[in-house]
Amino acid sequence: MEIELSGGYGYQFGGAESTQQGNLTVPSSGSYGFTLDIPVRQNARIELLWWRQDTQAEFQPFIGSPTAFDIAVEYWQLGGMTEFPQGNVVSYVVLTLGTTRLVGKGNESGDEFRFGGTLGGGVKIAGQGAVGIRLEARLLLTARNTGSGFWCGTGGCAIGVVGNPIAQGVLSGSVFVKVGGPR
Repeated sequence: MEIELSGGYGYQFGGAESTQQGNLTVPSSGSYGFTLDIPVRQNARIELLWWRQDTQAEFQPFIGSPTAFDIAVEYWQLGGMTEFPQGNVVSYVVLTLGTTRLVGKGNESGDEFRFGGTLGGGVKIAGQGAVGIRLEARLLLTARNTGSGFWCGTGGCAIGVVGNPIAQGVLSGSVFVKVGGPR
């Protein structure tokens, strides 16, 4: 079994959220993280992802002056990857689900966890031995204002889930190392 560990850096595009009190903007900035990809069958892997963006958000209330504050946005995800190998280049798509942790940096700030998911794709380019380069584009979604319901009537029962995501994107480059298995 050949596990891949990767660490990289990217540029994360900001997101925004409207609340009843005003608008929150998370600006674009650098981001970094790690992935662990474990094979489950040929051309399919389970992916564990941790990705973090440190930035300064701004809250613009509907009444009053804007407030800027330091924040970190972390994605803790588990999902699957499908690979399409062609020689020493492997293109792939990846889908993950998990949590987004919003970390306020200040005396009165706390952490907030929200449901999140990602959808991405890219290429892995094998280098010499067990090392290679991974180039990727990924859509990062964090649920907000979610609700759900369960209804029953004469025609049967239904479950409904609704929410508005905060959307971000990241373009990244990583170095990966293959551990275990044949090289």
